[in-house]
Amino acid sequence: MKERRILVAGGSGFIGSNFVINQINKNNLILNFDKLTYAANQDNLSSISNSANYNFIHGDIKDSK
Repeated sequence: MKERRILVAGGSGFIGSNFVINQINKNNLILNFDKLTYAANQDNLSSISNSANYNFIHGDIKDSK
């Protein structure tokens, strides 16, 4: 099966991180875009943070730049 490229907004929160891990385990490419507010926890993704299929961008979707 061909890998998918998936953009996840808010992938560092509880639900988002579980989705990200699930998709990494399916060999999909994940770009996690998160503002890292009170609900985010980067430790949730420590098991996949060094995966070649995972990238993280710290940002806010309301920032048009």
